[in-house]
Amino acid sequence: MMLIMLGLRSLYVFNAFLFSYFNSIEIKEVEAANTKKNGLDESSQHDITVNKNLFASAPFKKMLEEENFLTNKRKIKSRNQRRQNAADPSKVDLVILIDKYSPKGSQNFYRRKRYIRELVEYLPVFPARIRIGAVSLSSHVKLEFGFNNFINKECVGKRIQKIRYTKGQSSVNSGLKYVFNDLLFKPNEGARSNARKVVIILSENQLHIDQKNYWNNLSDQLDVEIAFIGLQKQTAANTFQVKRETLVYMENVSNLNRIGRLLGTEIPLQCKEGNVVFDPCERQCKCVNGKLVNCCRVRSPFTEMSEKERARYIEVIKTASTHSLFKRRYEALLTIHKTFFRTGIHQATFFLPWHRWFLLQYENLLREIDCGVTVPYWESAEEANDALASEMWNPGDYGFGGNGTGSSSCVQDGPFRAEVLFTFCVFSELGG
Repeated sequence: MMLIMLGLRSLYVFNAFLFSYFNSIEIKEVEAANTKKNGLDESSQHDITVNKNLFASAPFKKMLEEENFLTNKRKIKSRNQRRQNAADPSKVDLVILIDKYSPKGSQNFYRRKRYIRELVEYLPVFPARIRIGAVSLSSHVKLEFGFNNFINKECVGKRIQKIRYTKGQSSVNSGLKYVFNDLLFKPNEGARSNARKVVIILSENQLHIDQKNYWNNLSDQLDVEIAFIGLQKQTAANTFQVKRETLVYMENVSNLNRIGRLLGTEIPLQCKEGNVVFDPCERQCKCVNGKLVNCCRVRSPFTEMSEKERARYIEVIKTASTHSLFKRRYEALLTIHKTFFRTGIHQATFFLPWHRWFLLQYENLLREIDCGVTVPYWESAEEANDALASEMWNPGDYGFGGNGTGSSSCVQDGPFRAEVLFTFCVFSELGG
């Protein structure tokens, strides 16, 4: 059976689509959060989100400590109300702040890494739900990866494992300043304006009382949840103390379901042991001990997909080829294919592994836009008698349109037709 992966035809597009399908892309500038209610005018709130120097300034710190913004009861009520009013409370931008320092050396650092990897295995990590960024602390603060670097929990877990131990006295306060200034509200790092913000700190160091008050007030103003996990040794009684402040302190973390509630997800997952389950990104997984493991993507024949599924795939291609966040990488793949096509890649002995790699890069890019999309294939053997009559070439919004015509070989119908694009003259330009 000849297996031809689709989607490459769309890679031949050089110019931008005139299309506005950006609903699934959530790149916005951070907006001032509830400024009037919280006692800050618009300009002051803007400074909180963008001015790096403001967090360290004594006047602002004093203001946060002395100003009676809300009573504790009203804090909790207003924070919950803002969460309920969010566009999608299930969206979470999660920052893991891992402290490398310990008086006992590297032993506790590796315990923290094991805990993070175990936690991540339970989480629905994909672009439309939970995105994870990581920052490490030692003698300096280091961004390990941002929200848009990894699109699933497997990749996050592997990257966490690569964080190396380094010696040096650390400062949780400095780490939080970096997180708030350079990661949590930065669209270029993949932060979303309509997602809940959660910071999990793994450290033996604790904040001083003035620092605690500072971050408690600031995180309440910016609607950020901070969980401080000490990873103490197991004790007879589980300790999970949620104070009236925004900061949450945990000493015993044997019950991961409490962290799950903080993140708005179920830990462990309620699924029948051994059953096949599809995760939110439509990957096929197996339920083992409340976790979804051995997850794999499912690729389908294009002609067996519903019209809705086909249109969804095509719209994601259009977004990848036009939106500034993806267009550069999309065009890089286009260039790679053009270059290798002209140098005889199809006759090379390593063609099959190279082609698998190439399709995976293309599919990964599309899944950053919609993680439920995979690259379909054409079951060409079933239509070998009349290949051009295949439903693949349907001229509607759920097909790739007909063949190119005329001296320019431009496509005249379908979602990639010439009047929709600036140009789609692929055959003469790219050998496609």
